[in-house]
Amino acid sequence: MTLTTPTRVAVAAAWFERALRVTILAVLLLLVFSARATQVYVDSTTGAISNCGTYDRPCRSISAAVERSSTGGEIILFPGEYRPTFDPIPLNLTYV
Repeated sequence: MTLTTPTRVAVAAAWFERALRVTILAVLLLLVFSARATQVYVDSTTGAISNCGTYDRPCRSISAAVERSSTGGEIILFPGEYRPTFDPIPLNLTYV
């Protein structure tokens, strides 16, 4: 069976449309999961109280970092002394 040119074009267009949908879905999933995996930085000596969490402007306390963190995120501690400032400890956190 030989396909005519219009049929070949239709088959190619359908394949291209499906490939495009799969690519768009993959990109959207990548954006969603990369947006969730945040890194929040904490420095007990030079950290900021508000508008904080970045490497250049870390939070002063772990509790402030927890408030800014999202599911799957990381809280990165600079060297220093940290004392508990919140209770109870949230159950959805993983400590490493």
